[in-house]
Amino acid sequence: MVLELKGKSALVFGLGISGRSAARYMLSENCSVTAVDDALSSLLNSLEVQNLQSTGLKCLEIHEAMEKLSQMEFDLVIVSPGVPKSHPLYALAMKIKISVIGEVELAMQQFSRLNCKCIGVTGTNGKTTVNFLLEHIFNANGIKTKAMGNSGIPLTSLLCETKESAPEIVVIELSSYQLETLHSRCLDAGILLNITPDHLDRYTSMLDYAKAKARLFACVKSDGISYVEENCYLAFKNILEKHELKTYGYKPSCNLYSDFHQILREGSVECTLPLQYQGRVSHDLENMLAVYGVAIEFGLKPQDILNSMLSFKKPPHRLEFVRELRGVTYIDDSKATNVDAVVRAVESIQTPIILIAGGVDKGGSYKPWQIPFKGRVQAICTIGQAAQKIKEELHENFPIYHFNSFDEAVGYASKLAKPLETVLLSPGCSSFDMFSSYAHRGETFKTIINNLVHHD
Repeated sequence: MVLELKGKSALVFGLGISGRSAARYMLSENCSVTAVDDALSSLLNSLEVQNLQSTGLKCLEIHEAMEKLSQMEFDLVIVSPGVPKSHPLYALAMKIKISVIGEVELAMQQFSRLNCKCIGVTGTNGKTTVNFLLEHIFNANGIKTKAMGNSGIPLTSLLCETKESAPEIVVIELSSYQLETLHSRCLDAGILLNITPDHLDRYTSMLDYAKAKARLFACVKSDGISYVEENCYLAFKNILEKHELKTYGYKPSCNLYSDFHQILREGSVECTLPLQYQGRVSHDLENMLAVYGVAIEFGLKPQDILNSMLSFKKPPHRLEFVRELRGVTYIDDSKATNVDAVVRAVESIQTPIILIAGGVDKGGSYKPWQIPFKGRVQAICTIGQAAQKIKEELHENFPIYHFNSFDEAVGYASKLAKPLETVLLSPGCSSFDMFSSYAHRGETFKTIINNLVHHD
């Protein structure tokens, strides 16, 4: 279905990257567009917002927008992913039954004119890597592909493309927040990588969070392909079994699995694993299987997929090697913003670890670190708002040192670490109490480490 926009009056709630892109697109379609944001006063200084205002964007304070909304002056509301349903403006729109959609849904309702295939990727951990790995593999095999969505490029930015210039495949990273407002059956394939505790400051329970993630499969076309990791399927079978899904993992019962030496599909050997994936359970192997399963369904050959993987480089701040100094290895895993991501990082490192963790707590417990950290993590250097909670839950298991500044934490971790040990930044929390983003946190870590090298 194509949403007719011309002449419509739209309220864009949130002027972040996706909100600005949605506003720009709707203005190009001759819509009347009004924007609102809790931080409007600071955003009005943005050159990009000023440019949008020069092309017709109107900006209102929250109370002004709510008054106009209550008077039914808008045909639809485009809500940014970070806005919870509990926000008074969002709640009012739902109450008076005005259509509320997200930027992704807005784009998908127009995508039919571009005639491109769409692959949706979600999961608590790994979705950005999988998104870019799919893009890399298809492009390497001559299929024009673009990674978009939560990884940074809004979908509506593609709508100015002509059918001839548009990619053949769009790979869309979808957060749980984005999936809340995606309704169209628009995806030719969907991948659910995992569901582990995260965003429990927004969702009332793990089940609610899992339901938001599982919405992905309601958006896959009836003839589309849907893959889910085996343990994820078993953990949330009650909400996933209604969908027609293929599983991947490590057991012969899966549609696609690895015995740590080969990949087998529907019980038959397809190929030998590249050496870096052989021999053990790993997050990288699971991501690789998810990508392989979809790429095969889209017509690529096994060896072409594997050959393309060899030239792929992960996005930064994901178990990124920074430096070895005086026998100590430093690794930036700043993208690990939840508890399970830290477990995966620790399990992937073979040497004793000094861990730097903390930031903005997301509502879960840190007790799941107790068993996987045993015998691996020698000490934890904590930072940020979550530091006290980490100490309360883990002080009986590990030496814990708290620091008021990030620089102090990194410096002390480097002093604690002995040769053949690893200093690992893997916070398990979001970064916004001390940094503008996880990337800012990771870059700061690398700068500190490189300065240690400089002054050695």
